[in-house]
Amino acid sequence: MRDNTIAPHTLARYMGMSVSIARRAGAILMDHYQSYAQDAASLDIDTKDDNSPVTAADMASHDYIMRALSAFTPDIPILSEENKEQPDISGGLFWSVDPLDGTKGFIKQSGHFAVKITLMQNFEPVIGIVFEPAYNQLYFASRDSDAYMIGPDGITRQIQARKADLSQGLTTLFNGTHYSQASYDALRDQLKTRGLDVPNTDKAQGSCKTMFYMAVARGEADIYMNCGHNPDLKNGNGYSWDYGADALILRKAGGVMIDVTTARPPTFTQPTQNMNAMIGLGDRALGETLFPKLKHK
Repeated sequence: MRDNTIAPHTLARYMGMSVSIARRAGAILMDHYQSYAQDAASLDIDTKDDNSPVTAADMASHDYIMRALSAFTPDIPILSEENKEQPDISGGLFWSVDPLDGTKGFIKQSGHFAVKITLMQNFEPVIGIVFEPAYNQLYFASRDSDAYMIGPDGITRQIQARKADLSQGLTTLFNGTHYSQASYDALRDQLKTRGLDVPNTDKAQGSCKTMFYMAVARGEADIYMNCGHNPDLKNGNGYSWDYGADALILRKAGGVMIDVTTARPPTFTQPTQNMNAMIGLGDRALGETLFPKLKHK
């Protein structure tokens, strides 16, 4: 496995450029979003092999990000959700990109979508960026920094997850467009066996106006149940480009993302393969109580 250790000043330069790239990609998405609001035919919606939608907006953002990152770091390979063929990744540095995370929300005109850019080093995220262009909210963190957001006012603020108050119940989120009832019930049962009885959140769909893990990272929610589609809670739940940035930002905000099948933070050693069901917890200490293996990570 290659080392490719990044010096702090280089990491800071990569962060600044990738933030600029994410913002420009977001502007491209918003051009399509506004055109689609006026003319539904402009979006050119297609269906991929996995039955998920892809639009002209996904591809325009993808094309721009690929060109920009290739010009900026020509020696670093890029994984993108919209690549026709993915590069062979054996370690070292690589980008993992979702040009439009939340295509279904984009199509529904809900505002619930984002650009995600992650720089991985030996399969660990060292830069994470989540940009929500509809709300002009950008979240970021690096290996060497805390977690921050820049809101519509342009002010950079540190974000911090909150300590859970079990006596008041946990503010719980889940994604109502990417789950099955069987997997949702299985995840609730898994948490209940560990001592956490999460209330049924079927009425929470759409209640969150920010990306789910970011709501936990900024202290607006306690837990995000990311159950995926499979009742055994394995696979069927997105890829490295869906979660790499979120995992780093949430961790740097004091929380933790947990793969419930391993009881540890998710690994990205197979970045083009489906991931398992996960939860995002704002209170890492609670996570260590529920999943004791976390104490050794």
